[in-house]
Amino acid sequence: ENADGSIVRHLASGVLGPNAPKPFQKNSKKQTIVWDGKDDRGRYVDDKDNLTVRVSLGLKARFERTLFWSPKRRTRSPKYEGYYQVVAPTPAGVYVYDGGNADHIRLFDHEGNYVRTIYPPPANKIRAVKGLLWRTFPQDGRELPLKWGLPQYTFLTSGNVKWDGTRWPTGGGGVSVTCMAVHGNRIALVSQRLNRLADDGSTGGLPITGPKTCQTMYVHGVHGLRSGNYEIAPQSAAFSPDGKYLYITGFRYHLSWRTGCAHGVTRLEFDSNDTPALFKGDLSAKGHGTDNEHFNYPTSVDCDATGRVYASDYHNDRIQVFAPDGTHLKTIPVNKPARVVVNRKTGEIYAFSYPIITTHFWYHEKALRAIKNVLRRFASFESPKQTGAWPLPKGTCKFPRGGGGLDAGRFELDFQTNPPTLLAMTRKGPVAYEI
Repeated sequence: ENADGSIVRHLASGVLGPNAPKPFQKNSKKQTIVWDGKDDRGRYVDDKDNLTVRVSLGLKARFERTLFWSPKRRTRSPKYEGYYQVVAPTPAGVYVYDGGNADHIRLFDHEGNYVRTIYPPPANKIRAVKGLLWRTFPQDGRELPLKWGLPQYTFLTSGNVKWDGTRWPTGGGGVSVTCMAVHGNRIALVSQRLNRLADDGSTGGLPITGPKTCQTMYVHGVHGLRSGNYEIAPQSAAFSPDGKYLYITGFRYHLSWRTGCAHGVTRLEFDSNDTPALFKGDLSAKGHGTDNEHFNYPTSVDCDATGRVYASDYHNDRIQVFAPDGTHLKTIPVNKPARVVVNRKTGEIYAFSYPIITTHFWYHEKALRAIKNVLRRFASFESPKQTGAWPLPKGTCKFPRGGGGLDAGRFELDFQTNPPTLLAMTRKGPVAYEI
C-alpha cells in the first residue's frame, strides 16, 4: 500500500495448508511471494521506496458482510407489474413482503430504516417453524426441510405458486402472499391458504400451514384461458383487536379478459385449522345485492378497537359496519371505496377510492377514468362526518391493462407517525407520503 494507506496491489489471499492456492506453498507456514512490480491495473509502479507491505493473518475465518446486498432491493425486477409488495404497518414498524423469485418478509422502522428479516427465518429458528417436512438428504446425510415450488425456494405453503392457483404447491413461481395482517407477534400470510409466522422468525408454536382461504370459482374460458374452476385468493385481511379472528375478503379475479368476484367476507380462528366461515354476504359469483345482508364487490376489510368490522362495498358506494356477531350497525356512503382502513387509536375511518377492474367496468373505460383517485377521512363510527380529503399522489393510480392487474393502486396507512404516513405500493417498492 502507498503512504496514503491505499492498496496498490493485492498479491495473494487464501487458506494455508494442503489446499493452499497459488502462489502460496502448500503445507508450509513459511511463504515467499514474488511481486512483478505492477499495480492492480497492470501498470509498473515507480515509487517503490514509499510502499509498505502488509500481511494480515487470521487464525479463524469469520463472516464480515455480504457484498452487493441491500434490504431495500426488490426480489424481482420492477418491470413485472403483478408482483407488488404487501405491507402491514404496526407499532413495531412496517412489515414488507416481497416475492416472485424468493419470498422475503422484512421489518423496517417508521422512517424506512431496515430493522431485521423475519422470513426466511434465522438458522437457529428453523426447528421452531412447525409443520415443515424434514428429509434426510443422501448427499451428506443431513436432515433438512423441504422447500416448495418448482424452483424449491420457499417454505411458505400459502399458495399462488402458479398465478391462477391450479398447481399448488409444486408448480409455477408466483407470489405466495396476496394480503398480510399483523397483530402483536402474530403474522398472517394469506393467499390460497393461511400461513402463520411470529415476529422472531418462528411460527409461535403453531403449524405454519393453516386452512384454505381462497374461494373456488368457475371461470369461462377465453383466448388461451381454459374454462374450469380456479382458486381465487383474497386481497384483504384484518385481525380482530384481540388477535383471535382473521377477517378475509376481496375474492376478486382478473384472468385474461375475465373478471369476477365472490361477494362475501369470511372469518377464521387464527389458532384453528377449521375452514373459514361466512361472516357476511354471499360467496357465489351471482351473490351480489344492495341490502344490508349482501355486497356488490367487497374489496377490503378492517376492524376498529372495539371489534366492529368495516367492509368496503365497491359497487354499492358504501362502507358497511357490522358487530362481531354479524349484526349490521351502520352504512357510510362513499363513492367507489376500494379500501377501508381504521385508525384504532382515534377511531377515524379512512376510505381510498380508485379504479379496480370489475365486470361492470371492464368494457367502460370512461367510467373507470371518471373515478377520482382520492383518500377520504371520516371522524368516527358514532359520527361519520367527512373531515378531510386528499388526492392520491400522481402516478400511484396507474390503471393496469391486460391480464394480471386487479387495481389501479395499492395503499396502506401507517398511524404510528404524526401525521399518518400514506404508503403507496409502486413497482420499485413502497413510497411514503405525509397526509
